[in-house]
Amino acid sequence: MLLATTHQIDMEGVDIFAYLGVATGISVKGINAVRDLMSNVTDFIGGKSGGYNKAVEAAQHDALEALQVKAAELGGNAVIGVSIDFEFIPGKSGMLMATAAGTVVQISVQGQP
Repeated sequence: MLLATTHQIDMEGVDIFAYLGVATGISVKGINAVRDLMSNVTDFIGGKSGGYNKAVEAAQHDALEALQVKAAELGGNAVIGVSIDFEFIPGKSGMLMATAAGTVVQISVQGQP
């Protein structure tokens, strides 16, 4: 499935022929105490927090995957205008939420059924 951050697809031989609505994919990941501790150390001494980077990448991947599933359920084969947002949900367990949203479309590719 094609995902595009733009609101149109400027590829030769590709045309949007149906707009099917907006879809959203959400992923919520827990951030554990060990990762928090290591992040605090990294923040103090400087550098990149690998643990949080992995959590953010995993949440983004899962949100985009969920978006593609929702798009397919609507009958789409592409999503345009894709945006991804992140939110930290504070509390004892600390959660990271990634939301991916976009407009589900059907595209035709010249030379393909």
